[in-house]
Amino acid sequence: MTERCYYLQGQKHFGNRGCEALTRTTAALLRRESGASRVIVPTVNEAHDRALWVRPDPSVRFARADILPHPRLRLWKRAVRWAPFLTSSAPRFYIPHRVRRDILASDAVLLTGGDTITPDNGMASLVRQVHCADIALHAGIPVVLWAASIGPFEPNPALESYVRRFLQRLSGITVRETMSLAYLDRLGIRGNVALATDPAFLLRAEAPPTAVSVPESDAGVMGLNLSSFAVANRGRRVALTEAVRGFLRAAVGELGLSVLLVPHVEPLANPEQSDRRLLSSIAAGLPELKGRVALLPEGLNAAQLKYCIARCRFFIGARTHSTIASLSSGVPTVSIAYSTKAWGINKDLFGHTRYVISRDALSESALRSALARLLQEEARIRHHLDKVLPLWRSRALESPRLLNDVLR
Repeated sequence: MTERCYYLQGQKHFGNRGCEALTRTTAALLRRESGASRVIVPTVNEAHDRALWVRPDPSVRFARADILPHPRLRLWKRAVRWAPFLTSSAPRFYIPHRVRRDILASDAVLLTGGDTITPDNGMASLVRQVHCADIALHAGIPVVLWAASIGPFEPNPALESYVRRFLQRLSGITVRETMSLAYLDRLGIRGNVALATDPAFLLRAEAPPTAVSVPESDAGVMGLNLSSFAVANRGRRVALTEAVRGFLRAAVGELGLSVLLVPHVEPLANPEQSDRRLLSSIAAGLPELKGRVALLPEGLNAAQLKYCIARCRFFIGARTHSTIASLSSGVPTVSIAYSTKAWGINKDLFGHTRYVISRDALSESALRSALARLLQEEARIRHHLDKVLPLWRSRALESPRLLNDVLR
């Protein structure tokens, strides 16, 4: 069988355990469905990412990622604020030789990361992804958008037009929610498009190498993940942090639950975006709950975090892949939504969004109501997940199937 090489564009580092989960499961899917393969994984910190990959995979090669901000991008980003029509004429800029070399050495580029073609990471990041993909497309190398969320870009027509032109040039697209599928249809993009489950639903949980202390409770443990996206930059950080503390006091004091705080993103360069920093500050304000509220230790990889999450009775999470870890483990889950991802995944999985809290509606009362709903519907939720998860896992195979068709 001919060995093929795949470049995972959009991957930067495993500080975001969701990126790690996507990389692990994508590599496994490619081995299983595409035969012999090599996977190039870009990273800004190879030593850090290798340490998290406990069982080395000989098919995976880490390579230097390019994330340095280019002066042209910075100038363009400023200009767009005053002249939005400039969005459709994004600048060209230099991509380091080592990155171009790895892209051009691949048989296909998989544009991964889950939300690289959304407004969530900013326009400069989006333009960088498009420019890197152009290197492959100009060389005749297929580019497949891999199990992604897309858009929406309607508030910025010029940006939406720019993204539409890019998507039309791709060799194939798989999306992880029907909301993204419908958005593509509105853009007029329908050929070689498929609905596929996020590969992280296939991630296998692994026990941590040393025992993790989980607070004991007859009522069970509630896992909680929060991110800066959920509470920051809206002038309400202090109020929301105290609201979460009030909610945790009620969960422990009134319901008898214990709480496991689960950081899922610990950025290497920007501590302001670290889940651990936020969760640590919340725990520090709850000295009276010592012994009932615990923060997971540093250094756990995505599979080990999933192992801990799967042992929770309930889970509430802001990071999409923290909730994918819980949902795929059959744990009744509330998603705190800061983008379309949470709404779309919940709508497809349950047929409704009753277990989603909008970031803008986050409050102590909203958290209390959401947990009360999980308590009331716990058995129904577990039964439903037991029934639908096998189908969801099988649908993850749609991405490698489409890729095989592209390369045939």
